[in-house]
Parts: sequence; structure tokens; C-alpha cells
Amino acid sequence: MSNKKREGLGLGEWLQSQFAPAENPRYVIVEVDKAAPTTREDLKAIATLKHHPGFLALIRKLNFMKAALRSQLEQRRYGTLRDYDSIQLGLYWLGILEHEVVAADAAVSQGSTRAATQEEVTEFEKISAAIERIGHTSPEEK
Repeated sequence: MSNKKREGLGLGEWLQSQFAPAENPRYVIVEVDKAAPTTREDLKAIATLKHHPGFLALIRKLNFMKAALRSQLEQRRYGTLRDYDSIQLGLYWLGILEHEVVAADAAVSQGSTRAATQEEVTEFEKISAAIERIGHTSPEEK
């Protein structure tokens, strides 16, 4: 707001005029296709990204961008509150990708094993007994 428009308004009135809700709010409806639920295979695929060299290069770039934005946020003066908010939102969205990979890795690694049933143990022992081992002595042969 220019100084001409601010003349005659006290600080409190001016702040209210800047942050008052719009008189005629405008609503926008966005239709989105129904997304398929994230499957365990999706989570496993996302979790493997943390070992991919190309993904690691992207993460390094994002970390550099986050550091640059953070230093701008701390060291610069802003003309408007919108500029400050834009930088904060940039920092937030740069962290989303890294968060998603960490969350997928945690979901895949937690509680994915269970104790074998008696049938599974029996079948495993049958298969193990059918394998011919070369150069290996079993405990029974000693």
C-alpha cells in the first residue's frame, strides 16, 4: 500500500485492511481422478530410491536449494509478507520428497516378517534335505 493510501489510517486500521478476509470469496472446484491406493510394492520401489545414484544427485541438489532458501530467509529483508511466505513454502515442499522416501523405507522395514508355521518349517526341511551340498559336511556326517 502506498503512503498516499495509508494517509489517515492508523497502524491498526491499516493492518486490518491488509489482512481482512475478501468480501467476495471465490471458490474453485478441482476434480481429481480417484487415486489407486499405495501398495506394498509401491512402497518397496520408493524405498529403493535412496540407493539410486540419480536420486541421490537430485537429493543433493534439493539440499543445496534448501540451504540457499534458508539463508535467504534468515538474512534478507522482505518487502511483503508474501515474499517471506513463498520462501517458507519452498522450504516445505523441498523437504516433502525426502520425507516420502524415508517414510516408505520405514514402512517397508517395520514388521514385515513373521514366524514360520509348522507346515512351512516341514517343507523347508524337506527341500533342505534334498539339496546335495558339495564340500560341506553336515553335522550328522561328523
